[in-house]
Amino acid sequence: QLDALIAGKPIPQIKTAQAPPKPKQATSASLIGKPAPAFTSSTIGGKSLATADFAKHPATVLNFFAPNCGYCKKQIPRMETVRQKYEEKGIRFVNVSQKMRKDYSQEEVVKMLDGLGFKGEVAIDHTNSIGQKFNARGFPTMVIVGKNGKVGGVNVGNIGDLEKRMGDQLDAAIAGKPF
Repeated sequence: QLDALIAGKPIPQIKTAQAPPKPKQATSASLIGKPAPAFTSSTIGGKSLATADFAKHPATVLNFFAPNCGYCKKQIPRMETVRQKYEEKGIRFVNVSQKMRKDYSQEEVVKMLDGLGFKGEVAIDHTNSIGQKFNARGFPTMVIVGKNGKVGGVNVGNIGDLEKRMGDQLDAAIAGKPF
């Protein structure tokens, strides 16, 4: 190409091999309207946390978080204000602890959540297997599953309108409407 440029000729194009495009990873939002992935677990208190349990509540909020996630530490107290209002209406809230670079013990997770004022249920997913089923690629990722077992809403990150968005989604779930 340089020789052609020096000689005043058109620069020849050199074909370069291009890497094939990377396949897009599914996001949690891609699950909206679809049945929630099957899983079985339990909370720290020993309550069942499984796909079959969704039918017992107008909606179940699964908040996938990591104890060492700064955004999660800001989001969880905001979720707690919504939990206080909606748990009495039958909505189930479960913070599902995930591993991000470090695996935290049950005691460490509980201490962190207590410090943030969260009073709801907690499950620990040491292998991130539940979070992976719901395509939780970053934290916090909140998935709301309706009584029908379908994912109705997803909120990723410590979003600015979290309380309003969750309230709208949960009101719709209680009314039996799509959310």
